[in-house]
Amino acid sequence: MIRFPETRFGFVHIAKTGGSSITAALAVLTEHGQAGQDDNERGWQVPFHTGAQHDPPTFLRPRDYTLATVVRNPLSRTVSLWSYFGRAGETFLEFVHRLTSTGKGVPPSFRWPQHAIAKRCDIVGHFEDLEGFLATCWEALGQTTPPPPLPHRLNRRNPEYDGTPTPPWESFYEGAEGQQAADLLRAATPEDFEGLGYA
Repeated sequence: MIRFPETRFGFVHIAKTGGSSITAALAVLTEHGQAGQDDNERGWQVPFHTGAQHDPPTFLRPRDYTLATVVRNPLSRTVSLWSYFGRAGETFLEFVHRLTSTGKGVPPSFRWPQHAIAKRCDIVGHFEDLEGFLATCWEALGQTTPPPPLPHRLNRRNPEYDGTPTPPWESFYEGAEGQQAADLLRAATPEDFEGLGYA
């Protein structure tokens, strides 16, 4: 979570929802200043967060803070999770099986249901409109000038990636295996679909 004590505002970073881009944009308003420019530098976001980078508000229990977070279509978010935590030779369906059963190899902070965090926040933005969410945060932080351009922060480490652009996330759910993956995800966290407007 990024805290702004003067305005009693906090940004709760749900993993793989565009929070790295939001962090980089808000960094200029923190005591640490400009975010690092090297996307491959692991841990560049840590100085901006209180507690662990993806701690939910229940862990930190800030008092009298306006909390904001971003949520993402669970199907799209899972493709992003696969791009980061997928193993060599592992198909997308195999990854979804692992994610929804044991979760082994994916840190708990990346598996916390989005709806459980969102319901504790006052402002809930959507990955599909990060610019609008940043503008809302900027205003809540008392800024009267327009927010900076939203930087694009892309984090991948799946060994299956060869540097080519990711196919549209919808393509991962085509065919019988794709439908099976979608069904597994809907059964695992139905509230992330229905409660967040992605039914």
